[in-house]
Amino acid sequence: MDLIIHYLFLNQLQKWGAYYAYGQHDAICFSPLGIEDASEDFLFKKSYAVLNEVQHLILKYQGTGKMGAVLKEGNEQSAELILGDYKLKVIYEKPEEPCFGTIIQTGEEEFTVIGMNLKIFFESTKKGEIGHIGQIWEGRYEKEQWIPTRLMNGDESWHNAVLRVFGRTFESLADLTNEEKLKGNPNAYSTETKKVITTPGVYKVVTYKR
Repeated sequence: MDLIIHYLFLNQLQKWGAYYAYGQHDAICFSPLGIEDASEDFLFKKSYAVLNEVQHLILKYQGTGKMGAVLKEGNEQSAELILGDYKLKVIYEKPEEPCFGTIIQTGEEEFTVIGMNLKIFFESTKKGEIGHIGQIWEGRYEKEQWIPTRLMNGDESWHNAVLRVFGRTFESLADLTNEEKLKGNPNAYSTETKKVITTPGVYKVVTYKR
């Protein structure tokens, strides 16, 4: 019975709930409901492309207790995870947009984060020690090899106080919605316009305690 309930719970998650299923519940597969209606959803397609990019990490750390995940539902504003000697305080940065991510502890002081629209603070669980962020890289995996593309510092990380999981951005041609037309968008009478769409990104974080 527990297995059936667990299956039903995971099966009712949002389209990008695979991030939560794999990261938080060590799922071995995920089949979202209504997938036939998501074939033209740019965010949906890119979300699963990024999962494919990091599948070797998910397989490696599955069942080790070194993975966790968050997924904003309803009016939730934050979440907490414990990984190793760290408590991760997660703030959902854009409540009106999808906020989700999988966090993998890939070393004693190293984490890989895959997701979008999150702020993550790393706090030490060891008495008398404070957790700090030493370095944050945004990048991607190609054939299981890490390729860093941007060192994040300054305003991007509040001077290494927090990991801001912005995600990757793309410009996409898309039809304006009726709501956008009502707001007086200057392109309201154009059949197509460029939109900036945010999709999940991949980040490596090096931490330390003192």
